[in-house]
Amino acid sequence: MELRWIWSLATLAFGDPHQYSTGMVHVFVNGKQVVAHGEHTGALSGQVVRGPGWVGRGD
Repeated sequence: MELRWIWSLATLAFGDPHQYSTGMVHVFVNGKQVVAHGEHTGALSGQVVRGPGWVGRGD
């Protein structure tokens, strides 16, 4: 893997944080497949975990 390719991925992730990770072919959360063959299945089987420092979104 070339360093410039890794750098471009890091730059893209910083500018657009709402994107899926690359290289993950299959992902299971709580026993349900949420990524199959690199594509999101639409399953929402997880939950948000917030630590003691979380103060809210400011809404």
